[in-house]
Formats: sequence, structure tokens, C-alpha cells
Amino acid sequence: MERRRCEIAAVLLCLSVLLCAFTRLPVFAAAADTPEEQLEDSWFDDAIFIGDSIAGTLQAYAEQHSQLGAALFFCRTNYSITSAVNGSMLLYYRGGGYMPNALLPQTGAKKVFFLLGMNDVGSYDDGRYASLWSALVDGIRENAPEVRIFFQSVTPMAKSLPNNALTNARIDRYNELLRAYCDENDCCYVDVAGSFKDDDGTLRAELCRDGYVHLILDAGALWCEALKDPANYSRDLSGEWGAGEDRQGEDLQAYYDGLAAEAELEDMVKLSAATVYNAYGIAPEDYTQGIAAICGDSVRVDEIWLFEAADEEAALRILAAAQARIEARSEEMKDYLPDQYEITRHAVAVREGRYVSLFIIPGSEEQAGIFSRTVS
Repeated sequence: MERRRCEIAAVLLCLSVLLCAFTRLPVFAAAADTPEEQLEDSWFDDAIFIGDSIAGTLQAYAEQHSQLGAALFFCRTNYSITSAVNGSMLLYYRGGGYMPNALLPQTGAKKVFFLLGMNDVGSYDDGRYASLWSALVDGIRENAPEVRIFFQSVTPMAKSLPNNALTNARIDRYNELLRAYCDENDCCYVDVAGSFKDDDGTLRAELCRDGYVHLILDAGALWCEALKDPANYSRDLSGEWGAGEDRQGEDLQAYYDGLAAEAELEDMVKLSAATVYNAYGIAPEDYTQGIAAICGDSVRVDEIWLFEAADEEAALRILAAAQARIEARSEEMKDYLPDQYEITRHAVAVREGRYVSLFIIPGSEEQAGIFSRTVS
């Protein structure tokens, strides 16, 4: 009996040793109690990922393990927000080289995930980062307004190199600013960095392959799990949002009514859809909302157009019609009514994503700027 107890004790001791050993091993597999509300791989089917060499680890893991659905990846070593904005490094797709804003319409993607900043952190002040993000986002919303924009947090580093401006403190500051920018500009911030941090905020040693910033391939498992967890996203993914939609709930009729009252425009007459089509060539199917109003006094040039186009191509057609309208009115008034001709000289036709406006009124430039800021 005593011998039997000793054998059992020995087995239990061995199991304890093994258990301790295994609990010290890095865990890369998905947790067994993955919550049901996690995003499915198919949710990423219409997404593209744009990033640097660190993002290349996610690409390699996702493709090797069939993760993140049919998402496309565009990762380049030393890629940065700066190069994404100025075009010094292009992203290649089916034989062509593109900047992000031109790439998105080519792919038909509805979501874009950026991991950019590691090669920018430490190079600029806070204001410069914001201007780079804005340039990137504005370019996308100009060319692909229906795309939802996601910014992933920059991952931590293991240690700083001598005389290197890149530090974890600066990465944390960058991420803090990036999250605030996303909150204010209808983008979505995704916290993936937390999955890679040790207790002291540095990159976990077992996940780092070069003692600096780059990740081992199996770290991609944690990354995929972070992307599938809605808790890591700064906004509700089930809601309707994105620059292509009427983000602020802007009702063009309400906007026009407020503008007409504020600018004290008198005798304005709203044209029917048929008149807009016959006179200006703007087909009803080219817009989801549209107002074209002219002054009932035929010797005054006051005119306002506010359109929400059905898509980007329709917006370009409406913009061309607006520009032609300004030219026609200017030609009519040039040698006829000098004061009205002066108003046409400062007329403005502008497009912001799917929104197109035309102002031929006193103070056109100011009013066009206000409208553009409202819908952008």
C-alpha cells in the first residue's frame, strides 16, 4: 500500500511539473471560451489591410492559417503614413501601382484597415500627425466615400535603440492621439497593441523575433483574435456609419431652408426634377437628394444647388453640370448687368464625396465652405 501511495505521489509530482512548464509557454492559439459575439472570418471578406513590415506578419499568418476571410493585404517594408500620403511608395495590385485613395476603388473593398505609424513615430509633432491622417482620410473619402476606415494601434517595441527617437512612450502617445482623431472624424480605432504588451508595456519577449519591434509569425494568432473581438473597436460595428453615408443626418431641404433664411434670399423658386433634368442634364437616378433653386426675378442670378449623388461617378457628372451652369450665367451677365456679373465671378461649384453644391449668390465662397464642412 505504501508503495502504491508513493507511485501516485510521483505521478502527481510529474503532472505538476509539466503543468507549470506548460503554463510558462507562450499561448498563441485561440482561447477555448471564445465569445459567440466575435466577428466571423467572413466579416473581413470585403476588407483590405494596408501597412508596413509589422503588418506583414499578420498577412503571413492569416494566409497560412486561412484567417480573416478573403481580405486583401498590401504591406511594404518601411511603409509609413507619410509615404501613403505623398505617394513615394506605391501599393501594387494586378500590375498597377496605387496610392491608398486610388487603390480602394480598384479593389471594391468596403473596409480598409491601416497599421501605419511605426516609421513615423518620433519624426513629427502632434499636429503633423493629425494633418497626415486627415490627408489620408480625405483622399479616401474623395475617391471611395463608401469605405469604412479603421486605424489599428501601433504595436509596442521590446526596447529602444541608442539615439533612436522611437520609444514606447511615444508609441503610446501616438496611439492616444490616433484614437482621439478617429473619434472626431468618423473613423474606427482598433486596439490590437494591448494583445502584445507585457506588464511593463513593452513588447512581450516571446513574441519578438529581433529584440526590437518585429513579431514572430505565431503572434498573428493573437492579432487575428484581437481583430475579431468587437470590444477592441472604438465604435459599434453593427451601426450604419462611414463617410459615404449621410454621417451627420444632414437633410438637404432643412439645410437649404436655414441658408435661405440666414442669407435673406428672396423670391427663390425650387425647380422640379423634370426641369433639372431638361435644363441641366442631371438625371433623377443620379441623386438621392437634390435641390436646385433660382430667383424668380429674372434679372437676378441668385441660384443654389445642393445634391447628394447616388455614387462617385454621378457626383462628377453633377459637378460638371454645375461648372457649366456658372459659365453660362457669367456669359449672360457679362455685358448686361455688371452687378450680377460680379456675383457670377465669385460663384462656386464644389464636390465633397457624394455631395455637390453650387452657389451663385452674394458670399458664395463663404457659403460653399460652410456646406462642405457640414457634409465632410
